Amino acid sequence: MIIATLLVIALASALLLDRAKCKKVIVFVFLLLFLSSWPPTVWLASQSLEQNAKPKIPPTEKPGDTIVVLGGYLQVNDWDSKPSVGRSTYNRLLYAVDLHKYWPEIPILVTGGQTRGKEYSSLAEKMASFLVTSGIPSQLISIEPNSLNTHENAKFSTALLPPKSAVILVTNTIHMPRAKLAFENYDLTVIAAPCCLLTDLSATDLQFYIPNHHSLVDMEKVLHEWFGLAFYYWKGWV
Repeated sequence: MIIATLLVIALASALLLDRAKCKKVIVFVFLLLFLSSWPPTVWLASQSLEQNAKPKIPPTEKPGDTIVVLGGYLQVNDWDSKPSVGRSTYNRLLYAVDLHKYWPEIPILVTGGQTRGKEYSSLAEKMASFLVTSGIPSQLISIEPNSLNTHENAKFSTALLPPKSAVILVTNTIHMPRAKLAFENYDLTVIAAPCCLLTDLSATDLQFYIPNHHSLVDMEKVLHEWFGLAFYYWKGWV
């Protein structure tokens, strides 16, 4: 998204502006591209979302009624063309498995709809299969197979939960602010259980100061959450 936008700006500048102004715009575009792919910039930007949602080792006492794991996306495997859970969903499921070790009696709700077409299983069904394979009893697992975004995760999950439930919400740390607000909008008590910090300040070697593609992708995630929060406030979903 960022790269495409910058290239469009540069191309439009070359076509529409005089040479002097065009040079200034192109310099600005490349500066913005550098900052968007520079790890320190991405780390600072991510703190606006992650500073109040740090992953913590969970307590041993029961903190809520249900563990709710938000789905991300399905990806297609080249060798068999059958979709499996994507990286973000996989990491969330791994964290849910860890939480189950602390609270083995708490039910788990997985939420995610058809992201790869009706001929395939829903994301929630794939997530449930993963949890069963990981040793979690199937009777503890319920699915919400229709949601296609965070707002629908909250809306459709609420219909499957007791009124005013306390849910242990599992999603990526950077996504937690928007997800938490979306679930609280349906009168649920949310205990945040975030995973997967976007950036790691402990990586203070030389690589931390070299622009790279991974940081550019992370910056796109930050922008996605900022714009997502603004859109959710505008729609009244949080």
